[in-house]
Amino acid sequence: MRPLEILTVRRPFIASRSILVPNSCKPVRGEVCHNKHMNKLRRTIEHPLTQLGVIAFGALAETTINKHRIRTHRSIVARPMAQRVLDILGAPFADTDTWAAVHRVHHSTPDANLHPFLELADYIKWREAHPGAHDHIELPETILGFDPGAKEMTLDEVLTVGELTRDLVDGMYHPQENYSDAEVTHLLDMSRLRYAYDDRLTDKPKAPIDRTKTLDDLAPILRDPHSPVLEPAVTMRGIATPGGVIGTWLRNRPRYDEVDGRLRYNPELRNPDIITTSTEQKVFTHKNKIRLAAVGAAALARIALTRPETPAKIMQRGVEGAAIFGGATAALLFGGNTTNAWGHAGDLSARPDESHLDNMRRLVRGEVRMKADGTYTTNNKILSAPTFDEVGGQKEHHDHPDYIAYTREIGVDGFRDAPFGSVLKLMADRGILFEHGPGFEGNRPDLPSDAILALESIRRAYYQNNLA
Repeated sequence: MRPLEILTVRRPFIASRSILVPNSCKPVRGEVCHNKHMNKLRRTIEHPLTQLGVIAFGALAETTINKHRIRTHRSIVARPMAQRVLDILGAPFADTDTWAAVHRVHHSTPDANLHPFLELADYIKWREAHPGAHDHIELPETILGFDPGAKEMTLDEVLTVGELTRDLVDGMYHPQENYSDAEVTHLLDMSRLRYAYDDRLTDKPKAPIDRTKTLDDLAPILRDPHSPVLEPAVTMRGIATPGGVIGTWLRNRPRYDEVDGRLRYNPELRNPDIITTSTEQKVFTHKNKIRLAAVGAAALARIALTRPETPAKIMQRGVEGAAIFGGATAALLFGGNTTNAWGHAGDLSARPDESHLDNMRRLVRGEVRMKADGTYTTNNKILSAPTFDEVGGQKEHHDHPDYIAYTREIGVDGFRDAPFGSVLKLMADRGILFEHGPGFEGNRPDLPSDAILALESIRRAYYQNNLA
């Protein structure tokens, strides 16, 4: 026997604890591993962080591809097999149909609350139809607290936005038929921030509205569901928490749930093209069972990857797998909260008279600054790639929701701005798993509404006159 054979014994390929590599790649006492790279690969694949990353990546990718680009904006279409995979990946999490419906609300009402505009416009219309009814109540010439960007507006400006808002929800509600003096006094109270979310978190609606809808019933779909500039400071469980970016990060889920429940049980309030399919209805009906099955699948996958040899180890690995799925769910929530908090954080640059530390402090306090163009969209390069481009290029995305990649650049510059979307666009261009979507005929329902465009014009004028 040659000397090398004395030191190194080659073992045959036999069944081992790992299902991924031969036993010869496992160092055994008195032996030398012949393939260190395979051994490292085995350890990497078996590591719990690898399984966590795979599940989290799949959930995040499904959200940004299926729920966002396919269902909400119809910018791409998945081939049948790819669509089935996306449906499976997304089944344990948010429902695709209502996710798309809620996101449409965000795109039609970005960083604004149109409810107070329509509320006042309805009253003025009623007042004109009932001459002399409230002549003793004087209408203010300057309106305060209706918008975070245009802090002062004329009555005519408010009515213009209100009339355009009425077109947005025409036929969906029954206007108020009478107004008491107390109601009008409250309506015209300019000391309140009418645009802000309620500082009390509401429970998720779990039943349809079985009566004639009022304007207040439509309030959740007349405001951006997750805007930092609309988020007030709130006391949560006895702890004072700031508004703004941090407030949105903390309260993103309950704000979303309020709109999700309203659109789930009142589908007539959605855009007509967002119809719940039979498969989506089954997934919604059996959501708890699907989630339990997903946890079990993660546990079984962990057991299969590590091949424990004793009942105690099997139990341990199964619990690890269940915990890994929980971690992936938390990662998905973290990504959604981060996207909604920082995607519309406004002007993030420090002013000439303040330091970067002071700029960070005002964000922590909940202050969100409007940009000169009258919007609050951001283009955060740092958070863009980890959120699959969802925090970067928000201005481009809202102006052109049909773009697969949220950038006007192409080639290397486009990949630098929106790496995930650029790869996805390349795949759609070449017909790899995806194709370009059909878009919409006529007016797109995922563009800022006419009411928002009018409001942004008023904001720009206010910025030039007061903030520039």
